[in-house]
Amino acid sequence: MDWLREHLGSMGYAGDFYIPESGSGGKGGSENKHSVGQEQIRTHDDFQEPIKKKNTESDFVRIQRFFTWEQFLDYADWHGKNFRRASQRTDTYKHTHTHNFQEAMDLARYGWYEGLHKVQDMNKKVLFTPHEQMGVNFNQDTVYDIAGGSVNIGRYLMGMPDCMRHIKIPQMHNFPCRIQKIFFICSVNADTNTDDILNHGYKVYQIIEALEQVNIQTELFFATSSNKTDMYHNQDYYFFETYIKLKNSEDIIYPEKIIFPLAHPSMFRRLVMSTLEREPFFTRQIFGFYSEGSYGTWIESWLPPPSLTNGALIIPGYHDSTKMQEVLRQVKNMIKSQYDAVR
Repeated sequence: MDWLREHLGSMGYAGDFYIPESGSGGKGGSENKHSVGQEQIRTHDDFQEPIKKKNTESDFVRIQRFFTWEQFLDYADWHGKNFRRASQRTDTYKHTHTHNFQEAMDLARYGWYEGLHKVQDMNKKVLFTPHEQMGVNFNQDTVYDIAGGSVNIGRYLMGMPDCMRHIKIPQMHNFPCRIQKIFFICSVNADTNTDDILNHGYKVYQIIEALEQVNIQTELFFATSSNKTDMYHNQDYYFFETYIKLKNSEDIIYPEKIIFPLAHPSMFRRLVMSTLEREPFFTRQIFGFYSEGSYGTWIESWLPPPSLTNGALIIPGYHDSTKMQEVLRQVKNMIKSQYDAVR
């Protein structure tokens, strides 16, 4: 049956295959779903719904966790009833920057190619300047050659052909490899300005890019919560939390793809909302999802539990400039320590 396994695999099936010992059933014969000839084959695909957690005091789901970006997209891209679904509305371009849900899905799957240029044009400020402007001190190796950035007058007057010099800057492979977990807290309410979302997302992108350039490999998580508008309680069970792993430490950064979950308004206002709209009726009733009302309010005091964020760099929402400045200081210290390691 190897040919059949290979054939099914080439067709996109994933997961375990069970082939009974006999054609009439074998183990688990009643569970078999597909028939090929006289042999029964049961297949299942490897996609798993997000792990969900129920609260101990109230019997409703309040946490969903996605372990890959693709898993999140597959779960968000569902085609149920569109009745009153906020994620499906076509009159919200001002708030979502997409004309419909499918446009948002396409940008998320295939890349927001115009997005990086757009946020760069909007925000000219560069957070991380070259190392010599950051106060980073390390032994810069001076290299003499027949070409370079500047001339050494003494060597030139001596007639030495290698009188040109340039500074040898450490390349990425020279830096020690580190892994840094990052939680991006996406704090978006209905009245959040889209320009604020774009600008803040670009700052997060610059943080990730700066760390990766000095061989600090990032493990990136998107975290957001919703609190029912008329509750405003701080008890855990009043928050509906969503966690998405956007990037593993070994993944290569593709700017046109990573910029979408970081900076596009449709990330929360369409895709995350779409996952909330898949919740059972009781959960949606508690939090107000899939209704004509609000989808809840983000509360400033909310943070992911320490069990998830242990050792992580927590990037706050756009509104918290004080904490953001502290994050930038931490990142600059990380970069400096990498340069110091190659002194």
